[in-house]
Amino acid sequence: MLRRSIAAALVMFILGSFVMAETLRVRIISLEDNKAKVKVFKDRKDKEGEDKEFTVASGAKYFRGGKKGTEPKEATLDDVKKAIGTKGTAASIDVEDGKITKITIQGKRKKAE
Repeated sequence: MLRRSIAAALVMFILGSFVMAETLRVRIISLEDNKAKVKVFKDRKDKEGEDKEFTVASGAKYFRGGKKGTEPKEATLDDVKKAIGTKGTAASIDVEDGKITKITIQGKRKKAE
């Protein structure tokens, strides 16, 4: 009986940790030091979005999305900042406890100016 209870508690803990991490579809407006200003969109039909500011975790990972059906490739912070430029860029972010842990930028790579 105790063994079943412990196993059930462990499963609930694992499932709960997946629920705590949230993936958002955003447009990153700026990325400075450990702060990111983003516009959060609820779904694809949402054109307005909601402005929010998040803290970037110290161990955050950066990725560049590829074509549909392929895995995103790792990127550097400089790659992400270059993609943001002055207009911002479409991205998806993973947020845990109000901190961004993963940024995946979408779209084409900008040419060097």
